[in-house]
Amino acid sequence: MAWTRYDDNFFEQPRYVKLSYETRHHLTSMIGTCSRLESWDGYLSQVQAERCSDVSDPAGSLAQLVEAGWLIEAEGGGYVVLDFEENHAPPLWVRNKTAQNKADKRRRTACKHGDHSLCEPKNCDSMKAGSASKSSDGSASGSASKSSESGEESSSESQDRYRTGQEQKAFKKEAPEIEKVPQGSWTESSPRFGDPCATTGCQGALNQGQVNKGSRFCQFCAHQGVVV
Repeated sequence: MAWTRYDDNFFEQPRYVKLSYETRHHLTSMIGTCSRLESWDGYLSQVQAERCSDVSDPAGSLAQLVEAGWLIEAEGGGYVVLDFEENHAPPLWVRNKTAQNKADKRRRTACKHGDHSLCEPKNCDSMKAGSASKSSDGSASGSASKSSESGEESSSESQDRYRTGQEQKAFKKEAPEIEKVPQGSWTESSPRFGDPCATTGCQGALNQGQVNKGSRFCQFCAHQGVVV
């Protein structure tokens, strides 16, 4: 896309208004062609100057523009639009951005066809993939080494656990089993609901909670920590 500047009063200048309609059209076409070709010095070859518009008499329009002071004939052929860079060329930052966009387009086209000589790692998926592949290879070898080391450690730890487990099993076999009386199984000597408290001089009786705990003291004595 071409950028062209025009002053706000450009089309109201007396020397512009005096031009014929076809010549005015041819002048703006020449200015637009210079912008499109990025000819910031305003130069167009003879062929470019004649074919930039579809006027019926381009040679006549060119002669009229030279006479009015819009153009000068260049040495060796062609024409120069006077003061083009000052009056019509886009600002420098626009031109720099356009050049950068063109460079980026060339890089993307080359990258698309497998040429990564213009690419940067941060902007090229192929280069990123290559770096990731190298990293994964290095990580895989490192992981394999670590895995082998951890495997050896795990094997040693497993043997220790196995020995400890065998020792615990042997201890359990040697330890005498303690007979457990299941809850709810009472003997003749077991405390019963309503039995008198074992504390000397206490007139209290055992409630069901104390019986369930196997206590021979009433709830009051048990709470107070009375010793017989």
